[in-house]
Amino acid sequence: MSDDALRRRVVAELAADPRVDGETFHVAVAGDTVTLSGTVASLRLKRAAVTAVARVRGVGSIVNELRVQLPPEDRRDDEDLHGDVLEALMLDTSVPMSVDARARDGFVTL
Repeated sequence: MSDDALRRRVVAELAADPRVDGETFHVAVAGDTVTLSGTVASLRLKRAAVTAVARVRGVGSIVNELRVQLPPEDRRDDEDLHGDVLEALMLDTSVPMSVDARARDGFVTL
């Protein structure tokens, strides 16, 4: 299959998946390797795009260069983020109580 034909199939699969907006991605194909690039609004969307591409016959490998950038209205201040992360850590029994979290400029460090 040609690179162009595989690219068309990948773009069609992304467009058909209701979890993924196919127009937010740049799709490049070289052989059986598909490279996704661009910016998405969530980690869920990034994972859904890879899942959709993996369903396409002819795809051998996927290079995921998608960047996640939250929309301004979804951003939270560091204090709220820190509290939510600590709560999630406490609720997960597989995480030792010695694990702590810091939030700074929207990034969490464990």
